Amino acid sequence: MIRNGLEPWHLLILLVVVVVLFGSRKLPDTARAL
Repeated sequence: MIRNGLEPWHLLILLVVVVVLFGSRKLPDTARAL
């Protein structure tokens, strides 16, 4: 099923997980750290 490693929808799911874990308030700080 997975040919190129990550499909576009995998990135969307990952983004949702990050938002849930860190919270939308901490998201800007996390983005700055990256």
